[in-house]
Amino acid sequence: MKLYKYRPINEFTFKIFETHSLFFASPNSFNDPFDCAFNVVNTDLELMQLKEVIEEVQKKAPEYSVKDLPKEMPIEIRKELIGYTLNSFRSEFAILCFSLRSDNILMWSHYAQDHKGICLEFDFEPTDMTHFMSTTGSSSGPVEYSKKMVEVDFIKVVKSIDENFEKAFYVKNSDWSYEEEFRFIRHSKPFSCNFDPNILKAVILGPKCDSEFMVTAIVEKYNSQYGTSVKIKKGKVDQAEFKVNIVD
Repeated sequence: MKLYKYRPINEFTFKIFETHSLFFASPNSFNDPFDCAFNVVNTDLELMQLKEVIEEVQKKAPEYSVKDLPKEMPIEIRKELIGYTLNSFRSEFAILCFSLRSDNILMWSHYAQDHKGICLEFDFEPTDMTHFMSTTGSSSGPVEYSKKMVEVDFIKVVKSIDENFEKAFYVKNSDWSYEEEFRFIRHSKPFSCNFDPNILKAVILGPKCDSEFMVTAIVEKYNSQYGTSVKIKKGKVDQAEFKVNIVD
């Protein structure tokens, strides 16, 4: 399965080659504040119910405490507390993002330094995909695009029985559909994950990339170090249509 990662020319991109690793990021660090968002239902709880729920949360996150909760709490504050609790659960996951396309004009603009960066071409075998999902609670799949958030039941999430909670990680606003995104998700804090050097097949230079000499040297070092055959390809602006052509 071919997957693509658009990157600017910087030290973090060079580290991918040096360590043959990719970074699983926290959803809280993404550029879309609605990414991994959910529509929370079943939140109209009495204070005693809320305390019981938070006591359940404490089993997973000992830093939570119910002893400081006031005897009376406005419903707005309760909902805010519920939202904070769910966001804390969300921060326990890390995500690695790819695109299914290497010729996406907007992706080159938004993620590859205005077409001055590069796009990494990976070819994943089933075993490679399993490697990225080697922990409990891991998964992978394409992102779905919708105008509505995924609905999650607060009580069920706390008790780990709401399957929709994880589904929310795969649903984004329809405005992002151009990305054609594919994700790996791990139940983990952010971390770098090593990959088999052989799954990197090509490095595509952006149409405006002025770092060809540097990128070529890095790829040659990578091939020499790992015995791989990573190719250098180039993105070219089409002369008749609004598209980027990828050429060897």
